[in-house]
Amino acid sequence: MEQFFILNVIAIWLVVAVNLLLTLALIRRVNNDKGRTPNTLSPGQEAPNFTAEFVDGQTANLSTFKNKEVVLYFFSPHCSPCREQIPVIEKFYPKAKANNIDIVGVSTVSAEETQSFVKDNNIKYPVLIATRRINPFYKDYKVAGTPWYCHIDKQSKVVDSGIADWEELESNLWPAINESETRLS
Repeated sequence: MEQFFILNVIAIWLVVAVNLLLTLALIRRVNNDKGRTPNTLSPGQEAPNFTAEFVDGQTANLSTFKNKEVVLYFFSPHCSPCREQIPVIEKFYPKAKANNIDIVGVSTVSAEETQSFVKDNNIKYPVLIATRRINPFYKDYKVAGTPWYCHIDKQSKVVDSGIADWEELESNLWPAINESETRLS
């Protein structure tokens, strides 16, 4: 019986030692990654083609937005920051649309879950369904997490992409919109 306890104590100490080593390795990795920006699409590069379905079932690809500026907004219904940004996007969407800038949500989850989320949140902007596990959309667009965006110009070139901060993105798009409104006046 005494040997049993000694073996248990040794096993516990081994588990503690392994846990400590793993924790130190994780701390080292986090410290090494500080200050790095995630691998994103480069400005000026051709936007990758994609295939996905809108919530209404229509299929879309990059050519759907030919000769239009588009901001793809990658989100997950389970992401709190994504849900918090919905009112900001909804407020900005009509003005962007009036200036030929499409804002398109891209959902990470199934069609049923996305449709329910869109309905429950009364989302007016178009939403594509590209289930992350089966659609290469996220990999091709180097989406590191949600919320994420990719701004594509009229020639299908990447303008910018990264972690979606709608206040910052809105300020980057507003000059173009305000310039357009001034020309129309």
